[in-house]
Amino acid sequence: MTPEVSVQIATEISEARDVEVFFIGRRGMDGLIHEIESHAYGSTGAVPVLLNMVQPGEIIIHNHPSGDLTPSEADIEVSAAVGNVGAGSIIVSNDGERVRVIIRPHDPKKKTAIDPERVEELLGPGSELARELGEYEDRPQQRLMARSVASALNADGISVVEAGTGTGKSLAYLIPSILYALENEERILVSTNTINLQEQILNKDLPVVRRAIDRDFRAELVKGRSNYVCKRKAQFARDELAQPQQLLIEGDFTAELREVLEWAKQSETGDRADLNVPPREPVWERVVSEADNCLRVRCPHYESCFFYNSRRRAARASVLVVNHALLLSDLAVRRESNNWTAAAVLPPTSHVILDEAHHLEEAATKHLSSRVTRVAVRRLFGRLFRTDSKGRKGVLAKAVDKLDEFRGKNLISEDQPGYRALVTEIVPSATSVRDTVDMYLEEFGHFFCELARLEPPRRGIEHRVRLTVAHTRHDMWIDECEGRIAAMAKEIGLFADLNRQAMKALGDLDEDALKDFTNIGMEWRALVDRMDSLRRGALALLKESEHLCRWVELASDRRQQLVVRLCTAPVSVSEVLRETLHSRMKSEVLTSATLTVDGDFDFLFERTGVSLMSGVRPGEPVATLAERTVSQSNENQEPSEDHADGPVTPIARPLESLRLDTPFDYQRQVFFGVPGDLGDPRHSGFDENLATLVIRSVRASGGRAFVLFTSHGQMRRLHDMCRDEIEALGVSCLVQGQESRDRLLRRFRQDETSVLFATSSFWEGVDVRGRALELLIIARLPFAPPSDPITEAQYEYLRNKGDDPFSKLVVPRAIIRFKQGFGRLIRSRTDRGAVLIADDRVVRMNYGRRFLNSLPRMDIRHESTEDLTVELKNFFRDSREPAWKKPDFQ
Repeated sequence: MTPEVSVQIATEISEARDVEVFFIGRRGMDGLIHEIESHAYGSTGAVPVLLNMVQPGEIIIHNHPSGDLTPSEADIEVSAAVGNVGAGSIIVSNDGERVRVIIRPHDPKKKTAIDPERVEELLGPGSELARELGEYEDRPQQRLMARSVASALNADGISVVEAGTGTGKSLAYLIPSILYALENEERILVSTNTINLQEQILNKDLPVVRRAIDRDFRAELVKGRSNYVCKRKAQFARDELAQPQQLLIEGDFTAELREVLEWAKQSETGDRADLNVPPREPVWERVVSEADNCLRVRCPHYESCFFYNSRRRAARASVLVVNHALLLSDLAVRRESNNWTAAAVLPPTSHVILDEAHHLEEAATKHLSSRVTRVAVRRLFGRLFRTDSKGRKGVLAKAVDKLDEFRGKNLISEDQPGYRALVTEIVPSATSVRDTVDMYLEEFGHFFCELARLEPPRRGIEHRVRLTVAHTRHDMWIDECEGRIAAMAKEIGLFADLNRQAMKALGDLDEDALKDFTNIGMEWRALVDRMDSLRRGALALLKESEHLCRWVELASDRRQQLVVRLCTAPVSVSEVLRETLHSRMKSEVLTSATLTVDGDFDFLFERTGVSLMSGVRPGEPVATLAERTVSQSNENQEPSEDHADGPVTPIARPLESLRLDTPFDYQRQVFFGVPGDLGDPRHSGFDENLATLVIRSVRASGGRAFVLFTSHGQMRRLHDMCRDEIEALGVSCLVQGQESRDRLLRRFRQDETSVLFATSSFWEGVDVRGRALELLIIARLPFAPPSDPITEAQYEYLRNKGDDPFSKLVVPRAIIRFKQGFGRLIRSRTDRGAVLIADDRVVRMNYGRRFLNSLPRMDIRHESTEDLTVELKNFFRDSREPAWKKPDFQ
């Protein structure tokens, strides 16, 4: 180590009064330790934390207060774990002058940096890419983004890029990242939120990249296990079909199961997406691959397994394309097992690109949520055991039948402990346990309904109520509700333990019997494990924490039975993302067309944990096309302020944030209007005024319109109010829900004079180019409903911290959504059209300026509906090509 580091170590040990001190050391290019961080004083309890923090090539340093540098057994054990991640371990004397090397750090292969200039050339005029793309357009924004991605890869940094529509962001991150992966024999992971973008990357963008860089590489779309058929379970289901009395499903499900099994015989991938008609859930669960019902290498189908074949292909690939949910599952498994170097759900990787990164917080929140439903409990116990007119069914019934078969062959006796417990205790009590658990849930629902002063739910009416102190301190919660959840969890736990003990006792069957019992035993064990998950999910509702949102959902099914759902979710995911994602990756790219709010990245950084990594704070400058700002954390940075999940010490990493304007000329291409006479969207009469605006605007545009809503109820009302007059114009009037999303979009594109009333999923991920879409009407600003439990909990948390939750949370989320909806209209340089915002709070209220500042620069027309539609008519008349013949509307 350098003399300066030696003195620093001695000083810190002395100041700690000669107790044991742990450091993490980092080496320079000369191989000497140039930098240390002290992490623990006088306690080996922090060693597991250090093992999670140390990176390959770094060194854990600690002293022995006695001065003896001989490694202890504990030192050897810790050093072995350190060596597994490529780090080193040394013992240092108290004066910092002598060291004992236990294990040397691994010297990784020297990184080969990629040339940002070369990357820009590959995207510029005269490149192979320009020749490949028949309609090539030089995009300075695209080249600037590619340079930023290259810099992040070279410097092990983070690149955060808001790339406006038309930037060509996927090629901007794919070309430099794939070049880096090939040069350094590393793997790149691209994560998106939607299957549409994944398919675009695989089928459109990656073939272009191959030709542009003139190099071949492997790329794989990696899906979750639940997308694949399990061959062992499929064979088990075929055997069931040969003995109908053992079937776990009945009626028309049986015919559907036969079709799926026949398809599985012929399929090369076993991927559910290859089926012409997606199977219903009861059918798919009979054949789906499941982690808790898998024999792995002991399975006779392991070599040809659909799921493991997909993972083998992924292990050989340089580029993996996944969705956010699968990435988060992988990180969760690694966190739980402390495995950051070997395969988990995904092969190991150190470089990740998060496209559609504005969904990262939502995806992480959903992944960390839990939900226990009355339907799920019934289904689980139904799979385990049930009786009907044809006799006993379920896994327990099959287990008894199989063990009776063994008895007939003298393989077991009736006194075998596992068999005896199954026959005399488990099967006789299964139905009563199911009914008791169901009763507790139903009674909880009724009592909670009374506690929350809700009217009994009926078809079409659903209650979602967040648990607050007002509920949990109420006598009815303490006396009735809490006790029923605890009793339900206890009932499930006791029954699960009884099953587990029986399974353990059956482990002494002879080898042939065990092999014959494997399929039943695996399914039995999987169902028991899921009982534990249900129990934990139910008990989570009883945990009070400002960091946990808890809520109850009540509804009524078609049989007028009470539907009960017990739900929990984290209030913040920033610390989890910092720990599992940002701290673990060598480089990251976060990108989307909608990351900034009012021109800055503060909201994204705070909600996704980026600020905890790089020390970014509100007011951090961002780069535009004209200028770039690189934020480099201070090497001697002090720990940050406390966050939701405790104090965090940011790790110094280069961070570059770019806000790249769209290459489109919105000033010329877009008519942007806000009618000033529709009234407040929260007040009566607004829908009637909005209907007038929609009809007049559609008349001016000749159809070709999206009308986007924030609620299904308003969407249906306006569709009913406008349909007759719109169809009288000869325009098709479509509404979300009448057909699948894909079929609706196909009809909309094919019929160039149609109008689509839509909500939620149509605000983003929809690409309609050209004349089919020329008018976009946004009914109201997309604020999250105030009754949303998670938003409500986050709102309360910020308010308790002294922040303004409306300004810091509600408005930014609405702006991101608003920008997504706005982006549906202009998809190319030749598109032209009109955007009408029916909610004039965007110009009336102070916060409206933040919405407008987040959009490209355009003139805003704030006029009456009548004046606005006259101007709109003129705009469409002037913008239409002479060759286009306008329909003869009355």
